[in-house]
Amino acid sequence: MTLLVFLLVLSFLVFIHELGRFFKDKRGTEYTVNWLPFGGFVRLHGEDAEASQVTNGDTVAFYAKKKRVRLGIIVAGAVMNFIFGAVAFGILYSKSGIPEQLGYVLVEEVTADTPAAKAGLVRGDTIYGLMTDGVLAPIKTTIEFQTELAGRAGQTVTLSLGEGKTKDVYVRKTEERPEGQGALGVAITDFRLMQYPWWQMPVRGMWIGIKAAFGFGVFLLEALGKMLYDWVATGVAPKDVAGPVGIVHLAQKEGLLTSGWEMILNFAAILSINLGVVNLLPFPALDGGRAIFVLLEGIIKKEKLAKVERAANMVGMALLLLMIVAVSFRDVRVWWAER
Repeated sequence: MTLLVFLLVLSFLVFIHELGRFFKDKRGTEYTVNWLPFGGFVRLHGEDAEASQVTNGDTVAFYAKKKRVRLGIIVAGAVMNFIFGAVAFGILYSKSGIPEQLGYVLVEEVTADTPAAKAGLVRGDTIYGLMTDGVLAPIKTTIEFQTELAGRAGQTVTLSLGEGKTKDVYVRKTEERPEGQGALGVAITDFRLMQYPWWQMPVRGMWIGIKAAFGFGVFLLEALGKMLYDWVATGVAPKDVAGPVGIVHLAQKEGLLTSGWEMILNFAAILSINLGVVNLLPFPALDGGRAIFVLLEGIIKKEKLAKVERAANMVGMALLLLMIVAVSFRDVRVWWAER
């Protein structure tokens, strides 16, 4: 069931990606259904045309269009993926609530037999900061809290709970933490979900959805940059990279595609933005690589550049397929080992 839902979700995302650069030609558009009815593509008229076709009067060909038009068509697929991700996030926020920063850290859960439990922390406690020699160091976000604790591993810290209340709690070192637990043994948050009048929720949800999609896209770029740097520096493929097999395995293990439409929509939004960001990377055979070649037309003659682009795209596609095969092989081994 997970595999089927994943294929349907992926096919839909590929469909809207290609829909972004689809246009109807009065002379007719050919539609095909291939042997494998998953995914899709758009083959534009004159996409791989030679300059001779343009000089012969074929002004309809993609190759003959102005640079800004071709760039718009090339990036339209990724834009559609981003728009879908933003809309999907907006729908989810409109239903679940609008996140609002608390300005402090809220304890949502305390695990038994942990430093937090022994210190007397309970669900609902508020953490405003750390006390050091009677001086309060304010903490407003979970990231700030985790950063402060990371620098105090192996020590006992004093938490300020407000209204003069404090709790002394031991900060466990990494080797002292059971799997799946943090330094204290608590689940925390720094926001709450707010409900507004029904007619405000779609607008507020969509605005938060757009910001969430943009923030996630930036996060992906930063993560990809770091992984690429580590890959080049160490020569070892990052373990966090997963292909289709790995994604399906993770979705099955975490129940991402069998826990209701909200979880499926959230998964689709994340995957859609992933596809959009990856497609815009400046690598041959990807949309980003094609955009680079369009921009280079002002430096290199169009006729010569077309030949170089075709060769680069062939090499780029071969490398991408090789990487997918290699990553998928590793994913299969991980999946088999966990059976």
